[in-house]
Amino acid sequence: MEITPATPFESLPQFLTPVEVITLTRIGRSSFYDAVKRGDIPVVRFGRLIRVPREFLLKRLQAEN
Repeated sequence: MEITPATPFESLPQFLTPVEVITLTRIGRSSFYDAVKRGDIPVVRFGRLIRVPREFLLKRLQAEN
């Protein structure tokens, strides 16, 4: 499934890849990884892979509105 900024929240996977988060939030790659390093974006690590919980994006979007 291709994720775009118009993808409904309900159809997003439980954990999103960095590329998916960057696409949804429209932030740059460096900004994303800087935010992860600062702890602004929580991640779950699966070995060397990092994933962002979908619930974080929901809370972030609700805070903006």
